[in-house]
Formats: sequence, structure tokens, C-alpha cells
Amino acid sequence: MRTAVRLTLLFVSLSVLACAARAQPTRPAPTRDARCKTAADRYASVVSAKEHRTVEEQSRVEYDEAVKYLRACWEASDDFTRSLKKYVAMHEDFARCDDAWTRLGPRIRWEGSGTTERSAQVYEASKEFLRICDGAETEKTHFVRSWVEKYDAAVRRYEAEKTLASLVEEAQRGSTQPSVYSRIAEAVVVARYEPEMRRLLTLIESGKSPDSKDVREAWASVTASLDSIVGAYARAIALCGADEGCQVARGSWMGNLAKYYALRHDGSEEGLQQTIAHALEAPMPNLLTR
Repeated sequence: MRTAVRLTLLFVSLSVLACAARAQPTRPAPTRDARCKTAADRYASVVSAKEHRTVEEQSRVEYDEAVKYLRACWEASDDFTRSLKKYVAMHEDFARCDDAWTRLGPRIRWEGSGTTERSAQVYEASKEFLRICDGAETEKTHFVRSWVEKYDAAVRRYEAEKTLASLVEEAQRGSTQPSVYSRIAEAVVVARYEPEMRRLLTLIESGKSPDSKDVREAWASVTASLDSIVGAYARAIALCGADEGCQVARGSWMGNLAKYYALRHDGSEEGLQQTIAHALEAPMPNLLTR
């Protein structure tokens, strides 16, 4: 990671030096006063004299000289000054993130599946690390952010599965409350459709053939979840009927139904009204089995 950081900072530093070279005309540019011209010349002179410096020493010199320049010429609006501001900000982002990793890395790194409590501890440490590193795009922030996103998705899925189980039991007892079925649809989206769609996309992006067993199974899971979502929303709308108590919600349900129906039928909404009309005749799918 340090190699990547150094290469990134080196690229920015080279851009700064190029700007410094362009900033040394025979007479000062209109946007640069004599003081900033002198400061830019000093920066270029000190930073260029790097024959006996290590990489770490050169990086420190470039940062220190940039800070000195900006203290005197922060208000300048030329390309050279803007480049130095970008370089200093990036340098400080990386340094702040490295310090955070030194402190929080041991709490984030762990082997094996661990316990639920341990996972929660890793999650909290990871969130703190990302908060501190906000704005620093490093290899570690990318890794930690990806893990946090997967953890968040797993928690949402777990909670949605619990909600779904409770709602399905209520539906199996013969509930005629439209909201029960709209909530079933919402739970299926989070618990089944979104995870299966992510799995399908991951398989395709990895180069799996559409005819492979894995892709066909993933697609079957996606279509089954879409059927469940469509069926639940259609049942909610059918039960709502003309009841004034659910007319506001009905509009939202109808929009969601149309979206998932089109996803299931290659973008077409043909047959949607018939699906609603016969929704109460269709049996509820057994959503408690996977």
C-alpha cells in the first residue's frame, strides 16, 4: 500500500514541479506577486535537490516546502498554487489514514469466522477508521469500506428474514390487512432479491457463462424472488380496493409493483392489471423455505 501511496504522491509532485517550471517566466505573471514568485523558485530549488535523499526524506521535504509556500501564498489562484494545495491535502489524507490504521488496524484485522460479538467489534472499529480516513482513497480504505458494506448488507438481510418470517405466519393465518403483504414484498426485496441479484452480477462479472450451472441457479433465484415480490404487492393492492384508509399507500405500492413486474417481464407491463385482478386467487408462495 505504501508503494501505491508513494507513486500517487510522486505523480502529484511531478505535476507540481512542472507547474513550478512554467511559473518562472522572464517577468512575473499578472496573477503572481514578487513574493510568491520567490517562494515558487525556492520550492523548485529545494525539492529538485534530491540526490542524497531517501524516498521518505524526499517526501517530507516536498511536503514541508509546500506548506511553507502555501503559508505565504494561500490566496494565489494560479495552477502552481492549486497543485500544491492538492498535493498537501492528499499527503495529509494519507498520513491521517496511516495513523488511524496503526491505531485501529489490530482491532480490524482478524482471522476466521469469529463470533457475532467479535464481528460487531470489528464493524465499529472499521466505521471509526473510515470516518477518520474520509477523503483518503487508499488500498486499506477500499478494503475496509467493502467489508463494511458487506456487513451492513448481511445485517439488513438478517433483519429482513426475521420480519419476513413473522409476516408470512400472519398471512398464513388469513390476514386481510393490505399492509401485511406490502411489507412482505419489501422484506423479500432485502432478504432475497437484492442478495441474489448481487450474486448473479458477481458471477457474470467474473466471466461465468450465462449457460453455466451457477448462473442458471442464481437467475432462477432472482426470478423466484421477483415472482414473490410481484405476488405480494399485487395482493396488497387487490385487498386495498377502494378502501380510503390505504389509498395513499396504494399509489406507492403500485409504483413498486410496476417496477418489479417490468424487471420480471423484460421491461414489459403487459398483463399487470390481470395479475392484480387475480392476485387473491393465487396461492401464497412458501417463503419460509429457501
